[in-house]
Parts: sequence; C-alpha cells; structure tokens
Amino acid sequence: MKYLNKKKIIYLIILSGFIYSVFLGIINTNKNDNFRLLKNGNFDHSIIRTDVAQYWHEAHIIKKNLKSGENFFKAGSEYRNSYLFPRIIAFYYILINEDIKDNNGSYKLENFKFGIPILNSIIFYLSLIFFSKKLNLVFFLENKVVYYIVFFLALEPTLTQYHASYWSESIYLSIILVIFGLLIDLNKKKFFNLLIGFLIGLSFLQRNVSMYLLIPIAIYYIYFFKKFFIGPLFSCCVGFLTVIFFLGYSNYIKTEKFSIVPSDHKDGPYYLLAHQLNNETSEEKYKKRDIWIKENNLNITNKTDKNKIFEYQNQYFKESLKNNLKRFIFIHLKKSTEAQILNPFFVNNAYKTDKSFDRYWEKNFYLYKYKITYSLIIYFICFIGFIKMFNKINQRLLVLIFVFLFYYTGILGWVGWNRYMVPNLVFISIFFGVGLNSVIENIKNIKK
Repeated sequence: MKYLNKKKIIYLIILSGFIYSVFLGIINTNKNDNFRLLKNGNFDHSIIRTDVAQYWHEAHIIKKNLKSGENFFKAGSEYRNSYLFPRIIAFYYILINEDIKDNNGSYKLENFKFGIPILNSIIFYLSLIFFSKKLNLVFFLENKVVYYIVFFLALEPTLTQYHASYWSESIYLSIILVIFGLLIDLNKKKFFNLLIGFLIGLSFLQRNVSMYLLIPIAIYYIYFFKKFFIGPLFSCCVGFLTVIFFLGYSNYIKTEKFSIVPSDHKDGPYYLLAHQLNNETSEEKYKKRDIWIKENNLNITNKTDKNKIFEYQNQYFKESLKNNLKRFIFIHLKKSTEAQILNPFFVNNAYKTDKSFDRYWEKNFYLYKYKITYSLIIYFICFIGFIKMFNKINQRLLVLIFVFLFYYTGILGWVGWNRYMVPNLVFISIFFGVGLNSVIENIKNIKK
C-alpha cells in the first residue's frame, strides 16, 4: 500500500509538471505567434528566430521535398546543427496537413504551432516516468528523495521553459534522461547496451553536443565493469555507429561526401572564440578571412569553396588555440563559471529581445540579481546533497554524475551561454533531491 501511495505521489508531481508545461506552451504561442517591427526597420517572427528559425526553415524544406516525392534520406539540406528536430517539425505539419511557410516565404501564423511544445512535453514527462522507476533502484528506502528529484525535474522553471518552447533542448533532455536512467541500471545484456548506444546517437541527431558523448560514457563503462567492460562497451558502440552510419549516408546522398560533422561544429569555435584567443576584434578576424577569400578567388555561394572557407576557419581556430593555450584555459574557466548561472527567464526574454541594435543584452541586466540569487539557493541545496552522498560513499552514482558534468562543461563551457549547460540540471537533480531531503529532515529535528 505504501509503495502504491509513493507511485501516486510521483505520478501526481509528473502530471502537474506536464499540465503546467502544456498550459505555458499554449499561452506563450498564442501571445507570441506574430511578426514585430525591429529597431532596424525589419520584421521578425517573435518565436521563429535565431536557432529556432534554422529548425523551422529546414523543416519547411524537408516537408516540401517529401511532398514532391523525394525519399527520406535525400529530403532536406546538409546537416547543420540538428538533424532530428526539423524532421519532427516537418512530420508534425505533414500529419496535420498545414503549411510552415506561405507562398511569399513568410512563416504562417495560427497554424497550430503549439503542437510542438505539447509534443515536447509528452516526450519529456514520459521519459521522466521511466527515470523515476530507475530512481527507485537507488533510493528505494528513502522515498522522499525520489519525490524531490522528480519535483525538480518536473517543475524547475529553467527546465520547464524549454518544454513549453521551440528550442531543441526539451527532446534532447528527454533522451539524456532515458540514457541516465539506463546507466543507473547498467548491466551486461547486449541489447541493453546496444540501446544505450543507439540513444547516444539519437541525442547527437538532436544536438551536436553529443558528438563525443560516448567518451564519458565509455569511462563509466570501464569504471563499472572493470576488466569485463569490452563486451558491453562494444555493443554500445555498435548502437551508436548504426545511427552515425545512417547520418553519414544521408549526407552522402545530398553532398556525395560521407560526413557526420555538422557545419555549425566547424564554424562555432571560429565564430565565438578565435578572436578572443588572439586578443583581436571580431572585425579584424573577419577582415583577415575576407582577404584570404579574395586572394584565393573563392565564391562564398559555391559549395566546394564554402567547404574550403570552413576549413580555413577551422585551421585558424586551431592555430589560435595552439598559440594561446593559457589564455584559452582562462577564458574557459571564466565563461564556464558564467554559464552555470541558471536562467529561468531565457525563453520569455528571447520572445521579446530585439537583437538589431548594439549591446541589446544590457536591457535585461537587471535580471542578474534574481538569476544569481536563485542559482545560489539551488547550488547550495545541491552541495548539501553532494556532501550527503559522498559521506554515504555512493561512488558509482557520483562517478556517473561527474563524468557527465565534466563533459558538458568541458565541451561547451567556453561559450558562456547558460542554455548550453541545461543538461547538467538533469544530473544535479540527484544532488538537489538528496540535499532538499536533508534540509527538511534537519528542520524537523530542530523543531522537535
């Protein structure tokens, strides 16, 4: 009976999060499904802009290609930053028989966009049900710890804002949550490890940050299985490589080149970091590139020449990194610290932010006092949870959490964007649950 009550409480928390997320997604869509006039005189859709615009533009192309008879592999453009998400959007609009853009090439209004955040929410909260079952294997005798972990994942505002929005984070977090749950219950079965590898590949199709995710997971496999790691890890790699081959084949059909590296992956370090390493302005960096393009008589619209420019940028970054390694470490530490500040206001601000004028970000500086205060409270509770777990010597779970935390911080911390650190919240939710339980128990003891 107690176990049934425990299940009911967990499902009630998850249902509450789901209802809130769906409600928020519909409200945000109805409020922001419009075009607005920017300060530079251009019109911009309040929702479909920046990264979101890339997903929806690609979804429009995929839908158009599929409708014209193209096969699944050939539909769409060359892999840029998300392979899976634009296809989900495209299939959704095929299913409801609605257009993404009108005949003038503008994004259509009132075409049931809210179905995407609803789909995000369905996938995430189903994943959370699965994850909660795995938590019972670790915290079976500490029921309330599971409640607090599930509460954090279901209702923490930094997370829920993405389920109710149009970024790629929500589905990515869902996949990571399932992977995390499977790793908590890791065993030697071939299909089990094949599934983990497949899901790692699927997460890479959703967001390219998972390109090297197999590395920290391989470290955990070696720690967990000791000298018997080869078989399970091999099965995991087979699952991962199956997805990678699928992606490479899809790119080969479009470009006659077997490639799995997204173009954003090549461009990002040059665009965001190279000039900082060389202590130069972004304008100076691009001036050097433009001179190189002119000297080599390259056409930026030609696909072959475009790849040469990508390669130039990649080499430029590598040289900048090689010559300024100490500066890179300093920038990485500084930016990684900034990126850990939680931002529950990101999505709401993104709908309103006008990026058409210089230093547009200063408009929201006043929110930092709230973000920092909120972050300190969450991290303080997590720190208590970490100490509590460390004292109990729960080494396997601690190792698993930290290989993930180091991975995401190491791969994307240098960018300094807190949106990129959101996956870490999945892992520190364990610390939060243990910490909050400890705080509440101590308060109860004081009152006695």
